[in-house]
Amino acid sequence: MTHSIPNPVRRYTVSAVSALIALFGALGLVHASDGVSVKGASFLADGTISSLWHDRGIHFFNGSLSTYSCEASQPAVDTILRTGTDRTLVGGKEGAFLTLSDGCKWKQTGGVYSFDEVVGLYRDGSNNQRVLIIYGDKASVALSTDGGHTTDNTPILSVSNVDFNWAVSRGPALLITGRSRLDQSRLYWWSTDSGDSFQSGALGLGPDLRPWTLDGNHAWLSEGKEMKRLELASETLSDGKELPGDVLSVALDASEQLWLALGEAGMWRLDGNSLDELSLEREGSATWVAWQADMLWMGTVIYSWDEPAVLRLPKGAQDWENAIYLSPDLLLPDACVTLNSKLCAESVEDWQLAFGANSDVTEDPDPQPTQVSDGCSISASKKPPFLLLYIALWFMLRRYVRPIRSF
Repeated sequence: MTHSIPNPVRRYTVSAVSALIALFGALGLVHASDGVSVKGASFLADGTISSLWHDRGIHFFNGSLSTYSCEASQPAVDTILRTGTDRTLVGGKEGAFLTLSDGCKWKQTGGVYSFDEVVGLYRDGSNNQRVLIIYGDKASVALSTDGGHTTDNTPILSVSNVDFNWAVSRGPALLITGRSRLDQSRLYWWSTDSGDSFQSGALGLGPDLRPWTLDGNHAWLSEGKEMKRLELASETLSDGKELPGDVLSVALDASEQLWLALGEAGMWRLDGNSLDELSLEREGSATWVAWQADMLWMGTVIYSWDEPAVLRLPKGAQDWENAIYLSPDLLLPDACVTLNSKLCAESVEDWQLAFGANSDVTEDPDPQPTQVSDGCSISASKKPPFLLLYIALWFMLRRYVRPIRSF
C-alpha cells in the first residue's frame, strides 16, 4: 500500500515550509542591505592611510590601488598597526599576527604569549622596529624589536592576579586599564616614555571604564554614555558628561578637543578640559575617528560604492573632504588569488549582493571549508540557508508524519 501524508499534516507542512522560505528570504534581504562599517586604520609616516579595517575585512592601499583581505582569510582583528614598509600587525583574541603581503599570508608573532589574547598594540614613534604587544589575561606587555615578528621572553611589564582589559596610546604616552582578580578593583598603568617605564594607579570598585585617549597627565574614559576625565598622577576621576550616543571611537586633537564618533548619532566635539562644551559637528554615521598629521580622519557606514568610507578634516578647515572610496573590484593579493578566491568567495558574493557590483575575483562554485597550516588562515564556510531549511523540514516531517501501516 502507498503511504501518504494526511491532508491536515500536508497543509501544515506546506504552510510551515512557506513560512521558513519567507523567513530565510527576509534574512537574506536584511543581510544584503547591511552596510559596511569602518573600525580602524593604520597610517604611513606621511599621515596617509595604508590599511583600512572594517567589519568585512581589511583593505590595503598602495598608491591608487587597493587589495582586499576578507575576514575568512585573516585572524581575529581588534586592533591594527603599521610597523614598517609593507608590514602590518594586528591583534585580537587569537594573539598577534603580522603580514608582509597585504593580508596574503599571516604569521603569528613568536614569543612566550604567542596564542594569548591581545588587547593593545603600540609602536614607538622614533623606531618602527620597537613594538609593544599588550596581552590581556596574562597582564603583560611584551617587547618586539623586529616590528612584530617575535617578542622578548621577558616582558617589560607583568602583573599577577590582574586582567588587562584595554590599552590606548597617543604619541609617547600609553595607558593600560584592568581589574584585580582578587577584589575586582579598577587599576591602571601608564607611561610617558614609550613604555620604558610605567606608573600605576587605582580607582577602587565601580563600573567598567573604557579608556579612549590620553596626554601626558590626563586620560579620557567612558562609562556607558558618559565621558570622564582622569588625572593620572592623583587618581582623580571627574564627573561624567552625558553623551547622545554610544562611544565607538575618540580622538584628541592638538587643542585638547575631543572628537567623538557616536555611531548613528554622528560626530561630536567636546572640550577635553572642562567636559562642558559639547557640539554636533557632523550628522550621519560616525564609526571611527583619528587625529593624524594635523588632520582629523573619520570612518562611516557605507551602503554603496559611491559613498566615501573615510572623510578628513584638515586643521583649521570648516568642511570635511571625501578621502577614501572602496573599490568595487575587490582585488585579492596576486600571490593569494587561488587560495583566497575560495576563502573569500562568500564575502565577495555578499559585497555584490549588497552593493550590486561586479568583481574580478573568480569564485569557486562550491567553496569548501579550508584549513591552512602555514599561518595564512583557518576558516570554514557558513552553512547555506537551503541546508538549514532542509534540516528544519526533516525534523518537522519526523515529528508530524507517521507511516500508515497496512494489514
